[in-house]
Amino acid sequence: MNTSFYNKNGQLSSYGFNCSYVERFELNNQYVEMYKEHTVYHVRYGVSNTKYTEWLTYDLLSQARKSYNNKVSQLKKASKLIN
Repeated sequence: MNTSFYNKNGQLSSYGFNCSYVERFELNNQYVEMYKEHTVYHVRYGVSNTKYTEWLTYDLLSQARKSYNNKVSQLKKASKLIN
């Protein structure tokens, strides 16, 4: 069993999520976070210091990671347009 909290690319591993770690990205007062609760992966997006704007749930880590990475890319692209 792999007991590493992070993958080679720096993202949380399945084991890390099972240990209640949370992956979070913040940029320009907005955030995206991914975590696991029981057997479900959650991806939430919102503005800092507020509740979430969007909350998605997935059964598979691969689906959740794809959604999380997509939201992170959107934030980065929006930041380049602003700057």
